[in-house]
Amino acid sequence: MSVKKSRAALPQDIKVISYEPTMKIDFEDITEFNHFFFQEATCCQYLEQIRWNSNPVCPHCGTAKKPNIIKSRSKIRNISTYRCTEWECNLPFTVLTGTIFERTRIPMRKWFHAAFELASDKNGMSSTELGRKINVSQKTAWFMNHRLRALMTPSPKILKGVIEVDEYYMGGLEKNKHSKKKKRQGSGTVGKVPVVGLLSREGDLILKVYSPEDEMNSKRLHKLLKENVHKDSVIITDGFPAYTGLDQHFAEHEVVKHSQGEYAREDHHINTIEGFWAILSLAILDTFRGVSPQHMHRYCDEFGMRYSSRDITEFGFFKNCIQRFDKARLKYKDLTANGKKRETWKLRAIKAMKTKQLTASK
Repeated sequence: MSVKKSRAALPQDIKVISYEPTMKIDFEDITEFNHFFFQEATCCQYLEQIRWNSNPVCPHCGTAKKPNIIKSRSKIRNISTYRCTEWECNLPFTVLTGTIFERTRIPMRKWFHAAFELASDKNGMSSTELGRKINVSQKTAWFMNHRLRALMTPSPKILKGVIEVDEYYMGGLEKNKHSKKKKRQGSGTVGKVPVVGLLSREGDLILKVYSPEDEMNSKRLHKLLKENVHKDSVIITDGFPAYTGLDQHFAEHEVVKHSQGEYAREDHHINTIEGFWAILSLAILDTFRGVSPQHMHRYCDEFGMRYSSRDITEFGFFKNCIQRFDKARLKYKDLTANGKKRETWKLRAIKAMKTKQLTASK
């Protein structure tokens, strides 16, 4: 006997909350957060306050003229939809148009839930675990994770004061690789993804991810430091030869010689940045079980922003991420392209038709 499955009914005791710009909101746990942002309208009102200060601006032409309110044609029905009043534009739009959430079929309350979960979990969250928490598939959760990590891309800044600099190589051991994938050349850094970290003692962190083919030489490292560190800063590094000559560009360059058993000399050490490497490597090994080199920069952006924001609350971290949501949409085909142009079904159909015509002409 087959039993027909039906959708679970929504809770009847949920009170509809209308977000007001004057509200001062904060949450102690995920239960309070989900109760407040349960309705789609509340989520979109919150986003409208962040993006437009509750005064809609057309994302197509940029006009601030008051738009017309029209019937929603979005997958998310409970969302305010507008039409631009400029006769040259006259296009419909919502608060999600031109943002990271554009054309999403996932309810906004699930997006908010996912963002709060990422803000709350200090060791990151795998797509499998996130999918269980918000009731979506693993593939959908993986895509959502990367779109939310795109909001964590750091803005350009110049570090000042005492700066710890160190490089880290992400990748598996050669002895654990398949025989066809072993490099069998050079040192243990061959084939690994180099990540250079610049950590200010004041709390800010900058991470730069390079490709496995890039050599960590003095030219590349000196350029990175000159672009991101103030010239009056004090630089502390280990004895890596590529750091030689930094005293010519900065106020002071202190070297901690690990090869001679020296790990701290008074206040000169790089233990702080090495502690961050331990956090990052532990998360990649235990939480994500490995990361593809093409996505390494997004994981570093996530953990770099989380480390720089470690003194604020979970909701504060959530607000810092969500207020950047007006970035360009990240498409799945671009995320999985692996540096190659994907062949769409239209291109395949055109190629098949041309092949058939050539065959017929012969």
